[in-house]
Order: sequence, then C-alpha cells, then structure tokens
Amino acid sequence: MKRPRVEGVAEFTLVKRGGLTGDVLGVMRGLEGVVFPQKGGYWLAVGLEAKVMKVLEVSAVVLEFSPYASLGIFGRATAQMPPAPAVREACFLYVEMGIVASVDFEAGEVKVEMELSPNSFVLAPGCRLTGGFGLGYWYGNSPYAGDFVFTVGGYHPAFRPPAHWLVPKRLGISWALSDALSVRGEAYFAVTPKVCMGGGKYQINFDAGEWFVYLGRGNDADERQDSSTLGTRLRPTS
Repeated sequence: MKRPRVEGVAEFTLVKRGGLTGDVLGVMRGLEGVVFPQKGGYWLAVGLEAKVMKVLEVSAVVLEFSPYASLGIFGRATAQMPPAPAVREACFLYVEMGIVASVDFEAGEVKVEMELSPNSFVLAPGCRLTGGFGLGYWYGNSPYAGDFVFTVGGYHPAFRPPAHWLVPKRLGISWALSDALSVRGEAYFAVTPKVCMGGGKYQINFDAGEWFVYLGRGNDADERQDSSTLGTRLRPTS
C-alpha cells in the first residue's frame, strides 16, 4: 500500500470523505494507485471518528500490512473555539491538522507526524497558522536503536539533522492587519539525545508607499550556545 505524506493525508483515498463509494467494483477502482498486489500479503482498514468535549474532531484510518506486522494511522483532526456548530469564520481559533503515524515492528521504528493545514488561524481568519510536529523513536533491529527525536517546528538553523529524522515545517504565524501593516513570526523547539534547542523570530513591516519600515528580532539557542539578532530598517522606497 502506498502511504500518504502528511501534507497530502486529507486527500488520501481512505481518509477523504466520499473517497470510496458505490459497489465492490467501485471501491476497488477507487483503490487503484493506492493498493498494489503482493503475494502472501494482506491489509486491514478501519475507519474511526471521535469527538472530544465537542471541541476536537478526529477521523483516522488504521492499517495493518504484511509480510511483517506494521501499523499505520492516517487521518485529520479539527479543533475550533467556539465549538461546532459555530461556523469557521466566527471562531477565534480554528486548527486543522493532517496526521501520519507508523509503527514498523520488524524495522524497530516509530514515527508520528502532524502538520497544520492552510485553513488554520488564530484570533481572525487572516491570522494564519503554519507548521508541523514530529516524533521519532528507533529500537530493536533498527541500526539507529536508542535514537529519538521530538520537535515542534524543526531545528536550529545551523543544525543538520540525520537523514532518518523527521523535519517538520517551522511553526509560524502570518497576519496582514491592513494593506500597509503586516506581522510575521516563527518558532521551533526540539529535544534529541544530545542537545535541546529552541528559538524564534518576528518581523513587523509597515509599507506606506514612499516609506518602508521594518522591525524584527530573532533568537536561536541550544544547550551549547545562544545567539540573538535585532534588526531595524527605515528607507524610502522611491
């Protein structure tokens, strides 16, 4: 079975609403490009939907594969305040997340990824939220046994993560308050066996036509070093 990437999980055939409809032949046609024949192999799909305190809605598909036992959870989660049935535009917080989790018992690998969709916002629909989360753990037969990583928004800009680690997008916020004034910010945090790191930055832009004003500050730190920057700029645009 072809597993989805976290950024495309909402369109995955087994997660998307209405992705599989009709009779048995129609369902099989809907699985073309997703499920491939394998001698001696089998898979099981179970659809799940849950609501938590009328605030969080989760839909997911759990899959098992062979020849070796493995487990996959692919779904999406939605949280909003005020809770449903309030319309999305009336909320001060609306979050949509794609979820991809896998456990490979033979390879000794556990991975969990989450990523915010472009529909996510806080305070107002124009205040967009972006970014992702990653958790990885390796054990048993894995050549990386004993390694682990937990990160929200990625890593220190100077850090080069190993190829087997997850690299989520920066946790960010972007808000155009008017045609002239905009605010952007981003942050990250990560815990690894050897180092903890975190940081962020913000940027405020004011564009009044003939004049452009920029104010920004950033800070990146790990347990070995701490660095910060502060920048301002005022210049005519003509």
